[in-house]
Amino acid sequence: MKLDEKRSDEMQKSLEHISDSLNEMMRPLIAALSQLNLNWEKIEFPKIEFPKIKLANSQNDILKEVDLEDKLCKRFEDAGWIAHYTSPWRIAEDASLEPDLLDRKTQDYYMNEWPEISEVFIDSVNKSDVDCEAKKTFAEAVAAHTHGLYRCAPRLLFPEIERVSRSEIHDGEQKPITSQKDLQSLIAELTHAEMAPFGVAAFRFYVKLVNHVYLQTDKMNNADDINAVFNDPVPNRHVALHGLSSYSTVQNSLNAIIFTDYIFQSISKIKQNQREIAEY
Repeated sequence: MKLDEKRSDEMQKSLEHISDSLNEMMRPLIAALSQLNLNWEKIEFPKIEFPKIKLANSQNDILKEVDLEDKLCKRFEDAGWIAHYTSPWRIAEDASLEPDLLDRKTQDYYMNEWPEISEVFIDSVNKSDVDCEAKKTFAEAVAAHTHGLYRCAPRLLFPEIERVSRSEIHDGEQKPITSQKDLQSLIAELTHAEMAPFGVAAFRFYVKLVNHVYLQTDKMNNADDINAVFNDPVPNRHVALHGLSSYSTVQNSLNAIIFTDYIFQSISKIKQNQREIAEY
């Protein structure tokens, strides 16, 4: 489904929710008025005209913002980064920056601001609905990155994602889940609002998750596609855990930390939805 179509569906659902809420609020009033035995045909109700033009302009503004954010996400991707709420968005707004220069400026930004950004990552995962083991493992990956141990995050976090997925999504079943197909399907069902504060970047991340992070290179036949996976600065699970690449750079480490934050937040929202369905 296209982004604007998905947003339209979300707006329609919001309007339906508002309508249902108004109907619920009006029921006591309608019941009370019905006792008055009024002649409804003689009562003139005021007409309410909704500001259609203003609403259309507002919707257009939203779509323009979505389009701009999508383009900025694409610029980060071309520079080898997963777009994230910690990303230097203002730097990416400079359209004159070539991917190599945007990459260097993004690395500089993360290195200069890392003491604060690392706390943002830790706080995000600590507030998520994953177990203490996952939170401690994530904190160790962040600590390793802080000390320049850039090989650690990809090799540490992929198995931890699998452990959390097996526990939370698969009820501890000992079946193969290396490609995380079920998790991918559940993330695909999350709406834009449910992926907040990630915004449009969340949809770009999902595409990366499906089309790169969990691809299995041993099942690929096209040499160019295989090389693209190996050369991508975003770690691939199969490549990392089968020792096919060291993933030893600052960029490799940060991308692993970023997509783990995405996945843990997604799992938290999936669990919340499942609880609400069970209670309903």
